Amino acid sequence: MKIILICLFFVFVSNIYSQDKFTLPFKSKIVTNDKPCKDAVVNIYDAEDFNVDADTNKIIQTIYLKSDGILNFEIPSDVSYIIELTKKDYIHKRFMINTTGVPKENWDDNFAGFNVESFELFKPIKGVNYQLFNYPLILIEFDYDTENFYYNEGYSNLALAAIINLKDNEMKQLNINKQSDLVKKLSSDVNSYKNIIIMLSISLVIICIVSIVLIMYYKKTNIN
Repeated sequence: MKIILICLFFVFVSNIYSQDKFTLPFKSKIVTNDKPCKDAVVNIYDAEDFNVDADTNKIIQTIYLKSDGILNFEIPSDVSYIIELTKKDYIHKRFMINTTGVPKENWDDNFAGFNVESFELFKPIKGVNYQLFNYPLILIEFDYDTENFYYNEGYSNLALAAIINLKDNEMKQLNINKQSDLVKKLSSDVNSYKNIIIMLSISLVIICIVSIVLIMYYKKTNIN
């Protein structure tokens, strides 16, 4: 009888423990120019203590991705994380995953996980303000209607509108940069032509001087 009671006790404790925690598997892929991003680094921060304008935020965990660019890890329950995707000389991207507020009746659910097809990192365009990317682009949290994790649509729509505006600014700045580069090239060409003309002028002067000296020399020789 005691053995049965002890077994029942451990089963009861095990059930309580399993319902107190869950994990959310997360998977995505980091790419550059539609190819797996090599040397990408993923930093994980506590969202509650995160300052978007600071470079001194405390990193909870750093993940160094392999050459395939695949990001695959599990988010614990009852946390709010900022996930930062970085690569040297590239614009970083951030997103937020919130596993707080999940009803207790869902704690023991076997969440299939959340997959984002890919995140693309790109190099900055000179003259464009990328401060937008200091903020999380997407917010993933528990959806009470589907009883699963999903994008916060309101947040995603605002971020999408900001990104579209940024892309327009990039196109405008690219045209400005092209015109600026053209002006610089023309200026460089003009300076090159000026230098050529100066060199030709100097050469011509030297030739004239040499010619005059030779003529005078031969005249003097003939007279003698």
